[in-house]
Amino acid sequence: MSLTALIAISVLQPLSFGEIAIVKNSVPSRLVVPRGGAPYSYGQIYIIEPGVPAEVLLYDGPANTELTIDVNFNDKMTSVFSTNQFTLRRLDYPTKVYTDSSGQATFKIGAELTNSNNSEVYRDIDYATEFNITVSF
Repeated sequence: MSLTALIAISVLQPLSFGEIAIVKNSVPSRLVVPRGGAPYSYGQIYIIEPGVPAEVLLYDGPANTELTIDVNFNDKMTSVFSTNQFTLRRLDYPTKVYTDSSGQATFKIGAELTNSNNSEVYRDIDYATEFNITVSF
């Protein structure tokens, strides 16, 4: 006998790095938006408006159950309007969460972003990437 169960996933808040300024792209720099705590930066990335971690809701799952979380991501943040890009170095998320009595759980995803360090100027536009969430139980 084989049972297949599905759990629904909804993104309540997308991951955002906020609004930043890169003063000198020839200097290796990074920006961290942790899943808990305030964003911070090193090098020549300056935070104008702080970003926020993603908030993910899992629902329609089994009640009171441990879930294993895995997130795969494209490490390049690009824009169709620019050849320059950012790199995601790592994601910050829990590997285990627990559903409540109604089969729901929430968790946050933070990340670290680095500049291209190639002296090319970043355009004042949005950059994006995607990630896939796998939930096992």
